[in-house]
Amino acid sequence: MKVLRKDENEPLNFAIERADIKKPTVLGDRYRTDGSWEYWLDDSPKDDDSPKDIAPGIAYIRLSKFLKSTSKELRDVLDTLTGRSLKGLVLDLRSNPGGLLDSAQLICDLFVDDGIIVSIRYREGKGRTPNERNEVYRATADVFDDFPMVVLINGFSASASEIVAACLQDHGRAVVIGERSYGKGSVQNIIDLGDGGGLKLTVATYWRPSGKNIHRLPGDKEEDEWGVKPDLGYEINLDAEALKAFRKHRGERDVWYIDKKKSIPALNLDLDPQLKRAVEYLNQSMKN
Repeated sequence: MKVLRKDENEPLNFAIERADIKKPTVLGDRYRTDGSWEYWLDDSPKDDDSPKDIAPGIAYIRLSKFLKSTSKELRDVLDTLTGRSLKGLVLDLRSNPGGLLDSAQLICDLFVDDGIIVSIRYREGKGRTPNERNEVYRATADVFDDFPMVVLINGFSASASEIVAACLQDHGRAVVIGERSYGKGSVQNIIDLGDGGGLKLTVATYWRPSGKNIHRLPGDKEEDEWGVKPDLGYEINLDAEALKAFRKHRGERDVWYIDKKKSIPALNLDLDPQLKRAVEYLNQSMKN
C-alpha cells in the first residue's frame, strides 16, 4: 500500500497482511504501553490535573456491544481483577446499541444468582397458548457478587444494554447512574422470502424482571413506562456542550501511543460528571 502523507513529497510503502481482525468488545479506561487495556481508575498516570479522590480497587469496564464473545471476554477480565482485590466496579453501557440476547443473559448471570433476568412476550398468534407466548430467562449462579457496582447508561443505551441495566437494577445488584435509556425492547425475526430477500418482523418484546416494559412504543410519553431510568437521585443529564466535551475527552484517552514521547491526557472527572458520580458512590460504599 502506498500512502502519500501531508507535507511529504514521496509516498510511503507499507506491506499489509490480510487477517481476520477481531475487535474486543470489553474495553478499559485507557491503553497500557503494551496495547492492553488498563481497567483500574486509580492506576491512571498521576499529575497535577489527575483526580486524587479515587479509592484503590475501583475498576472501569466499558462494553461497546454484545457479541457472542463478550461474556467470556468480560469474565476473563473480572477473573483477573478479582485476583487483584477488586473492590468496586463501574460497568459503562453508555452509547452501547445492544446486540445478542444470549450475550446479555450470560453477562447478567455473572452478577445475579437467582430469579428472572429477562422475559420475552410474543405477539398473540393463531394456535399459541399463553405459555407459548412467553419465554423466561433465569439466573443460575452468580460468580461476582462481593463488591458494589454502578451501571452507566444514557439515551443511546439500547436493547441488550437495557436488559443488563434493568436486570441489575431490579435485583438491587447495581446502582444505575446517568440518563434514561433509549427504549428498544423489541425482538425481530428475519423471514426468508426465498428470492434472496427477507422480511424483518417484530414478533415479541423484552420485559424487565420486575415485569415492567422496556420498549418505547410510538406515541409513548416521557411519563409512560419504558426503558431504564437511573436510580432516584442519580440522574445526570448532559446537554449538547457537555456531551461534546465528554466525547472529546474520552476519545483522547482512547488513543494508544506507540511513540513513548506522547501520552494520553489525565482523567478529568469534571468532563465526565456521570463517571464522577459513580466514583463518589463507590468510594462511599467501600467505606461502609
